[in-house]
Amino acid sequence: MKILSLDTSTRILTMAINEDKEIIFEFEREIDSGCNKILFPLLKEILEKNSLSLEDIDLFAVGIGPGSFTGTRIALSVMKTFSYLKNKPIIGVSTLDTIAYNLRGEINDLICPILDAKRGNLYTAIYQKRGEKLERISEYLLISLEELIKKINSSVFFLGDGINLYRKEILKKIPQAKFGNCNLWYPKAGNLGIIAYERFKEGKSDSSFELVPLYLYPKECSVTIKKK
Repeated sequence: MKILSLDTSTRILTMAINEDKEIIFEFEREIDSGCNKILFPLLKEILEKNSLSLEDIDLFAVGIGPGSFTGTRIALSVMKTFSYLKNKPIIGVSTLDTIAYNLRGEINDLICPILDAKRGNLYTAIYQKRGEKLERISEYLLISLEELIKKINSSVFFLGDGINLYRKEILKKIPQAKFGNCNLWYPKAGNLGIIAYERFKEGKSDSSFELVPLYLYPKECSVTIKKK
């Protein structure tokens, strides 16, 4: 199964092509708000480099945030259009899930991606390895660091750009806290493709008409997402 994956919900645009769980090609680029201008040329170039067309793609995977609402909407619009036009399945994956997956199989600590949500808040969720699977054990949260720390009662590994803002405060409250290298702070589309493949094999998929961003500021956009 060939999977095309895309996430533009952070400052890193990432896209990949997977064959089942194998990452065939992965691309990352730092972007600004104008990623819509480069997205289609990049997609075209990547498909051509791998001797593929959209007709060869069996599953589309897209990051749904939380993060940059504009960036997330751009990726969703593109991938939902592809899914509809080619009559192929699509799966949306939280950007937090994809970031947490960067540490799959490596540690037994809790994993907590923290993304700067502005206004003194973080986008976050808490994950734990259970057997061979990484499971989310909290809701997707829009929360202050102080409130997040109250929810953590064991060794924890932090990822995400929130580390830049809160590393010192975290260490004051959780001296044993660990921090991932900056290359693990952002979603990787290859991992996004693996998550989507695993969910598809479990019989899960989304509607290209109903899939929406996971945006946690309720006054601006109220979204609910079914726990996978």
